[in-house]
Amino acid sequence: PKRSPNESPPCPQVGATVDILIDAGSETIALDAYFTFSIAQSTIDMYNAGAKFLAWVVVVFSGAWPYVKLGVMCGLWVTPPWLVCLENRGAAFAWLDFLGKWSMIDIFVMIISVVGFDLALEPPAELEFLLGDLYRVHLFVTPRYGLYANMFAQFVSQISSHVCLHYHRAHLAHLA
Repeated sequence: PKRSPNESPPCPQVGATVDILIDAGSETIALDAYFTFSIAQSTIDMYNAGAKFLAWVVVVFSGAWPYVKLGVMCGLWVTPPWLVCLENRGAAFAWLDFLGKWSMIDIFVMIISVVGFDLALEPPAELEFLLGDLYRVHLFVTPRYGLYANMFAQFVSQISSHVCLHYHRAHLAHLA
């Protein structure tokens, strides 16, 4: 269904929306962006609902950790060997690469939500002769810009981590 001209699209930071389509006879009603998901709003909702530990896990692993990881990687990349020995630098790159995978958990959960929350309510098949096409309600999760941007950023972060680790190991092999 098309968006009406005076209805604004969801904000770019929205990761996904819950959309509802209601077919009632010959009438179709579209409730776009009935509910929105974003990392910031979900974290606030979790914190207010009492899931403080889970809210902090999301803030750390989805909010702060990707930036800390890239900052530490850049710092290690330009730090001279007399300040950080090559073995420690390699171990740090390996740990950063390993721990960086945990930032993908929010993308995994969102994709599971997209697949898992596709719900259709229809009259039972046994009553089709009586009710026909009286109603159909379809509730589904639609990925939005925020999810795609997060996936792209995670991809770039993972690739940069692998590149740093690869060139560090190539440098060690060259020295040997």
